Amino acid sequence: MSRLDGFDGFENGRNDLDEPDAVLDPFAGVGGTLIACSLEGRRAIGIDLSNEYGECYHDVCRFLELESQPYIVGDARQLTQFPQVATQQFDLILTDPPYAQMLAKARTGERKKRGRGEATPFTDSPADLGNLSYWEFLDELRDLLGSALSLLRPRGHLILFTKDLQPTPEHHNMLHADITIALRELPGLEFRGYRIWHDQSQNLYPFGYPFAFVANQVHQFILIFRYMPA
Repeated sequence: MSRLDGFDGFENGRNDLDEPDAVLDPFAGVGGTLIACSLEGRRAIGIDLSNEYGECYHDVCRFLELESQPYIVGDARQLTQFPQVATQQFDLILTDPPYAQMLAKARTGERKKRGRGEATPFTDSPADLGNLSYWEFLDELRDLLGSALSLLRPRGHLILFTKDLQPTPEHHNMLHADITIALRELPGLEFRGYRIWHDQSQNLYPFGYPFAFVANQVHQFILIFRYMPA
């Protein structure tokens, strides 16, 4: 199932329905959103810090014999400065941002027991949101997506994938809830609910057994927002 399935019924208030929908992914990674758009007949632009991920995307396009969508290697916090982006309006922002320090910290649990507990950050760039602390990540994500809203058509949608972190004594770490609270601060952006995606590729592991219960984090939250400016 592509990550665009189920979103065809969204009303976007457009009159130019003969033109394919335009999708923006400011955290494109290896280009899953862009590939889904190509398969679904949509136009898309992706942005990512990593040239390596961009090369991987183009390799996959060649393997699948798909025409590549525009892929910009750069900092999405400057997205309005990219001419390919700034001159367009998008119907949908669909993205899976790097989670706050989830991969930038040493691993525990199964990976550590198997001798693979080292940190595996997406990049070593200080501009990578995945290398920020939890609260810094939320602030940067809110500001970045607030800038992206200037490129989103009125009544367009923002769809964001996220995964919770393990709770700590200091905080519940329900990242999906804290992202929702942060993004609801953006003028005109309305939270419309969520879907839950069970990631069946995750290996279950009896964390804490036999002394305590520790939940496996196997679900992603698909957060749905709509841009309704005054």
